[in-house]
Amino acid sequence: MSEPVTAAASEVATELTETAEQVDVIVIGAGVIGAAIALELRRGGVDCLVVDAHIPGRAVSEISFAWVNASTDKTPRSYRELNLMGLEAHHRQHDAGEAPWFHPTGALEVETGGHLGAGSVYEGGAADAKYDDLDGRAPAVSLTAADLADRELSAEITGGTLFPREGWVDVGHQVHASLAALPAGRVLAPLAATAVTTSTDGPSVTLADGRVLRARQVVIANGNGAPALIDGLCPGLSLLEDGAESEHVGLSIETFPLENLPTSVLRSHGVSLRPTRDGGAVIADHATAASFSLSDPELLDLPATLLARAQALVPQLGEIRARSVRIGPRVWPRDGRTVCGWLTEGVYVVLTHSGVTLAPYLAQCVHQELRGTDVPELVDFRPYRFQKG
Repeated sequence: MSEPVTAAASEVATELTETAEQVDVIVIGAGVIGAAIALELRRGGVDCLVVDAHIPGRAVSEISFAWVNASTDKTPRSYRELNLMGLEAHHRQHDAGEAPWFHPTGALEVETGGHLGAGSVYEGGAADAKYDDLDGRAPAVSLTAADLADRELSAEITGGTLFPREGWVDVGHQVHASLAALPAGRVLAPLAATAVTTSTDGPSVTLADGRVLRARQVVIANGNGAPALIDGLCPGLSLLEDGAESEHVGLSIETFPLENLPTSVLRSHGVSLRPTRDGGAVIADHATAASFSLSDPELLDLPATLLARAQALVPQLGEIRARSVRIGPRVWPRDGRTVCGWLTEGVYVVLTHSGVTLAPYLAQCVHQELRGTDVPELVDFRPYRFQKG
């Protein structure tokens, strides 16, 4: 396994060279999706340039819990299958030594007989499976309280479900290693793309500094920044849910190193935690965070609540000290499902709130479709499903 990339994001971001004024593909967005697409294109011999308004990996990707999963509650069937293919792509790349940022530790979802601090009872697990024929690709093992007795968890836990093929991604490692694989001068960040236009000569991207770059194809993968670009190309085409910034808040806490930290992803209703590379934990709960708006001052009390829930779930953690708290809007397509497909001639879009799970598979799909071959597994996720009429 290769060593993690430790270079600062500013070292990855480089000035545009004269030779990059026109490239095969411009990828807008340097989060987990954009970075995965750029790496896949690079491996396929495609000359691509990445543009991002922020430091790479520091927007929506940074607030992700970064859990790779194919949970049984994903509907419809095609969306569950898409996530399964994402999970399988992570394993293929990891097994080939191409994804040292993926940690296939498994995920444990626990049930309790009462409340864990301010949390409540988890009622999920393998029993919720809706597509039995898919379950073998992401097996689930039911566990009793006796099975979990040696894990130093809350005494209130009555059982759980282990998903042995799931895991987590070190997002910073994935983003920076992927972008570092590009040639010098192929990452522009922080520098916003302010417009995407098309003509008979192909698509062009206008940058905040006034430069206009031409490419054979453009991929828009900049999350909540995408609507402003899309509206200029396809007026009235709304892909993200209105009010997403206030209705789908994401919050994650990274801690200093902890004692007796579980080695797998650990989830209960009300709090989830997973290890980090240096022995700390990431603690989050999307459902709780989503009950707040970004302007709600009580949102600032949520980190203390989640830390208390984590302490109640794993009493042996010792003192929990937050190293950082990250808050921001999640990317949320209007029907909650991924958007992936052509917007217009030469311009492709990818938007999803499951970016960590889907990144390696969607990157392969995008590469294939940019080369002119449709991927049938994406038929339910095309942007035109939102077109009026």
